This record gives sequence, structure tokens and C-alpha cells, in this order.
Amino acid sequence: MGVLFLALLSLAVSSYYPYHFDSGLYHVQSSKWINEYGVVPGLGNIHGRFGFNPSIFLLSALTSWGDWLGQALYTINFLTFLVMMIYLGRLFFMENEGKKLSLWSLFLLLSGIIMIRAKGLSTPSPDFIFIALSFFVFIRFLELIRKGHEIKTGTYLVLIWSIAFILTVKLSAIPLAILGIMLWYQFSKQESYNFLKLFLGGIIILLPWLIRNVIITGWLVYPFPALDLFSFDWKIPLEDVIIEKKIITGFARTFISGEELVAADLSFRDWFPLWWNRIGLLQKAVFSLSLIAPVFLMLKYILSSKRKDFYGPKFNLFGICFTAFAGVLFWLIMAPNWRFGVPFLIFAAASPLWWKEYYFKLSIPRFSFYLILFFILGFTNRKELGQVLDDVVNKDRLYWPQKLPIPSNFKLASYRVGSVRVYYPKQGDRCMDFPLPCTNFELDDLVLRGKGIEQGFKRKSP
Repeated sequence: MGVLFLALLSLAVSSYYPYHFDSGLYHVQSSKWINEYGVVPGLGNIHGRFGFNPSIFLLSALTSWGDWLGQALYTINFLTFLVMMIYLGRLFFMENEGKKLSLWSLFLLLSGIIMIRAKGLSTPSPDFIFIALSFFVFIRFLELIRKGHEIKTGTYLVLIWSIAFILTVKLSAIPLAILGIMLWYQFSKQESYNFLKLFLGGIIILLPWLIRNVIITGWLVYPFPALDLFSFDWKIPLEDVIIEKKIITGFARTFISGEELVAADLSFRDWFPLWWNRIGLLQKAVFSLSLIAPVFLMLKYILSSKRKDFYGPKFNLFGICFTAFAGVLFWLIMAPNWRFGVPFLIFAAASPLWWKEYYFKLSIPRFSFYLILFFILGFTNRKELGQVLDDVVNKDRLYWPQKLPIPSNFKLASYRVGSVRVYYPKQGDRCMDFPLPCTNFELDDLVLRGKGIEQGFKRKSP
């Protein structure tokens, strides 16, 4: 019953319009490009963010039902949230059946709260599914370690393939590859004859994403200018790739538009105090714990383990801790925007909760898991729920997801690129849900590769 109420409330939250700033900037537009044209060579030339190519956009386009319903529905994050809440609830119930409250129970509850706080259920944003699936990989592996179960072939495959998929959703997930390599090594020792399944599964997930990267941007992984492997005529110019990367890094350090390029070139000693002063007290506490707690636990493990026992049963805990810690360092160096590193920050900071077995004298009802999450979900999304309720009660309309609203000052200008008219906003840089093609500003050097959009875009040679 608890999960039903949580599902209904999350359904109401997910019917709010795609409010994420980046949804109006490029999420919605990227899904429209996939729906209408599939894949377009050099699409990243018309808007650099189109080159990011997270796999969730393919899923969003596939499940949007826009042609049948008259508007696109973005349900992937909602469905992922619901499945994860059921999974966490099942683990919580199993842990608290006839037992006292444990540290592991608290961590499961914390995981549910973090996913609620991540928000984004009504959007096609890759942030939420990156956070949710990363939590799944960590928690599923921890669940098996805690039970002392031998990991079966199917579980190895699910975990490793999940990591491969997460990498196609968010590049900040790259440190998860450490855990993937560890799982692959263990799997190869136990199930060497099934290695072909593992390899083919990884190829099926990663290869189409890499090919789309090359077609859209001319780069194997965008925006990583170090991987300069191709020379297609639609390739995004190197200087643009460098600028795009600097914008991501610089904004994550300062949170101020217009200062990204300067901030990206600052030394750690110069930018870290600026960043530290702009984050909240809770974020400072979590970040500090994410550096201190895993180091303490890993050093304790190393110093207390004999050489022959180092790769014993608890080595997997060490591997998870090391992966989370490496993820925090990677996030801090590359782009310390909170939403890019949530799974690593939380798992590193909360590592004492999942490393050690401990039961409190306190016991709580099992249904409290969904009850607590229900109220937190409602409180966190009170603005969105209020607007949805207003639409249903006061606007005499049936219950239906809201469309992405168009700002009152939204006006477009246009220019011609060959036979195609390209639009761009006069104010701001978001095209919202405007028909294609629309970009963030006018490009003087943009040209068609052929007679129409299907042949793609390229930049004029200097």
C-alpha cells in the first residue's frame, strides 16, 4: 500500500512540465532531433550541447509518443524512480524483518531521500538516471557482499552492463569503470567460458553510442579534445570542443555565467576558495566527509589486513570505497557541479554506514520507509504539486502532463543556411520546444553538407 501512495504522488510530480533549465536549452530539442531525423552528421555544429549525446535521449524519443498524443511525454526518469523505490523498499523490509534498526537500513533510507532530492522526474535530464543507476550498481553489489552470496553469472552481467550503460548517460560516471574492471576480473576467474557474453553485451551498449558520437560531432567522446582520431568534414572544430569543455568546468567552479572560460584556466589554489564559498553548509559537510571517511576506512583495512588476507571477503568493500573516493576526486578536478558527482559523494561520505554491521536498540515499523519518503517527496516538490493541483481544479482540464511553457518575452530571429531557415532566440539561449532547426545563437560559418538537413551540417573552412 505504501508503494502505491508513493507511486501516485511521484506520478503527480512527473506530470509537471520539464522545468530543468537544460531541458529548455537542449534536452527537449535533442529528443526532437532524434524523433524527426534519427541521427544527423555534424548536428553538434548547430549547437554544441547536441553533441553530448546521452543515451537517455534515445529512450526519451522512443517513449515520448508525441506523434500520437500531440505532445511529448518524458517518463523514463519517473519509471526509473519507481523501480528504484520498490527495490530499496524490498531491501529495507528484508533488513528490518524481526530485527532492530541497522546502519544499512539508514543508508537505504538515505539513498531514497537523495534520489528524491535529485528531482527531475518530469524531465528528460540525464542527471537523475545517472544518479539512480549508479546507486543501483553500488547497492546491488553491497547487498551481495553483505549476504555473503556467491555472485552468479547473470548478476555479474547485469552489473557490468549497467556500468557500461551509465557511461553512455553521463561522462562524470567514468570512475565507475574501476568497479566494472574489478567485477570483470572476478567474473573472468569464475566464468571464463562466459566472457564472450560479457564482451558482446558491452559492445552492444557502447558501440552504437560511440558511433553516434562520431556521426554527430566527429569526435569519439565529446567534449574530450584529447581523443582526436578522425577528420570528417562535419567534425566540430577543435577550438569549439575546448571551449565547450571549459564552459562546463568553469561554470561548475563559479556558478556564474560569463566567467566560465576564465575560471576553467585558474589554478586549484585560485578557484577552490571561490567554489568553497559558494556551496552550502550541508554540501561542505558531505564533501569533507567524502574525502575523510573513505581514506580512514581504506587505511584501516590496509593496516589491519595481513598480506595473504588482503584479497579476502572484505576486499570488495575496499573496491567500492576506492571507486567512490576516486569518483569524488575525478568530479572535483573535472567539473565540481554537485549533480555531476552525487553518487560518488554520497557513497564516499556515508561509507561508515554501509561498511560496518551495527544494529541500534531502536526498532521502527517497516512501512515507515515509504511513509518517510512519501512526505519528503511531497515537501520537496510542493511547488510542482501545487501547480499541478491548480491545473486540475481551477483550469477545468483533465489530468495531463504539462507542456514546457514558453516565456512571455520569447521571440525568435532567423537566418538562412543554404536552403534551410535556422531560428534562434532574440533573448537568452534556449529554444524550448520550438520546431527544428533552432540553435542558441546565429552562426556565421555554418553550412549544409548537402541539399537538406538529412545530409548534416559542417563549418566553413577558415
